Amino acid sequence: MSVLQWVLFVVPPFLQKGIEPHALWLDYGLWILPPVLLGLLFIQYRRHRKLSAEVKQLRKLNEAKDRFFSILGHDLKSPFNSLMGLSEMLTLHADGMDMDQIVSYSQIIHQNTRRLFMLVENLLQWSRTQSGKTRFNPERLDLNMLAGNVVNLLRLNAQEKDIVISLKMEPELIAWGDADLLGSVIRNLLSNSIKFSSVGSVVQIIGKHLNDFNEIVVSDTGVGMSREQLSSLFLLENPRSTPGTLNESGTGLGLLLCKEFVEINKGSLQVNSIAEKGTQVRFTVPSFSQ
Repeated sequence: MSVLQWVLFVVPPFLQKGIEPHALWLDYGLWILPPVLLGLLFIQYRRHRKLSAEVKQLRKLNEAKDRFFSILGHDLKSPFNSLMGLSEMLTLHADGMDMDQIVSYSQIIHQNTRRLFMLVENLLQWSRTQSGKTRFNPERLDLNMLAGNVVNLLRLNAQEKDIVISLKMEPELIAWGDADLLGSVIRNLLSNSIKFSSVGSVVQIIGKHLNDFNEIVVSDTGVGMSREQLSSLFLLENPRSTPGTLNESGTGLGLLLCKEFVEINKGSLQVNSIAEKGTQVRFTVPSFSQ
């Protein structure tokens, strides 16, 4: 549209009919005022929406900060107390202990230290997701090897409760994903299954091909979850750390991390659970294509 056409369109007909100047300006002002007001209202509306989004984000960050300090003040305190007590026993009474007792205490300290490391690692990973600093470096990934490494890492945890880890993976499960993120997912899911399983039970890890994806399923016959627990499972404002069957501690962030990491890897995660029957968590990751 040319400038002349725009003027002929915008300027009302009374400008072309020799109307008195004062009446002309009054009529012209009344004619142009509504769209100007609408424009100002629209600008104000957009500013309000932007401000509301910023307020919402600030509230989310504040909730994350509160959760962070809650974990530091409560969930990590118990493992440290245990380590301090055991190490103090060794320091004060090692001379009067036989070698079997010293080895037993050392093993407990090592196991608690490993658990504490996983708690801290989850906490740090979660803080990175909240600040948008999670790194995603996809590569060709052998899921059989990845799952096997995680099983070896957590085998001692399972042996403490006489739990058997059954690894049933189809051959050639090659994925396209981030090894660190997916390794963290499998580690958290397996750790949870061990944590909430009874002594002498079996935890299964199943891997299979699923069209353009690979699917990993981690299942147990442990304490399970109620419908209420399932409905609030992925709510950041209300994460709950439930003690394990041997009173193992946690941060309540494991499944939240798993869901976020799986989605970063272009997959999906689903949880099925029945109270006193057990839990099954399945997630997908894209298959590697040449």
